[in-house]
Amino acid sequence: VEELRPRFADMPALIEPLDPSAVLLTEYFDPSRDEDGEFCNRAGLGILRDEAEFAFEHVVAPLNEMVADGVAAAGESDRPGREWVYDEGIAEQFSGHGYCAQPSDQQWVVDASDAPLRQGELMGAFHPSDDGHIAISARLYPALRQALRGE
Repeated sequence: VEELRPRFADMPALIEPLDPSAVLLTEYFDPSRDEDGEFCNRAGLGILRDEAEFAFEHVVAPLNEMVADGVAAAGESDRPGREWVYDEGIAEQFSGHGYCAQPSDQQWVVDASDAPLRQGELMGAFHPSDDGHIAISARLYPALRQALRGE
């Protein structure tokens, strides 16, 4: 995760050819919680509490902090007039809907048993499900609308 941090300094130059008036970056969702908002602890689903807690503390939280810091730094170093927006709240929104949430219709994360059915391999596990993507898009729509309309 840490090797990504310096790359945020390059973002303004990398997006310059696109000349956007605003840049919206979001935090990553948190797949580590169950239906009660507690760290997952379900051996039958292949994830134990210490693994879920480790994933949150060493991947999700540092990655979200890095993105927030990167957006702030890019906004300070970029040309005047371009707005940089960091949208947080997605991780919290997924609390109660993580990888091991029960009943399964409350789960917004693809689990290892669903991934092969959805795309023929395990690589889709731990990504947002259709419901997770719907929740993310509903959250982002107002910010995107505001940025695109220049409100």
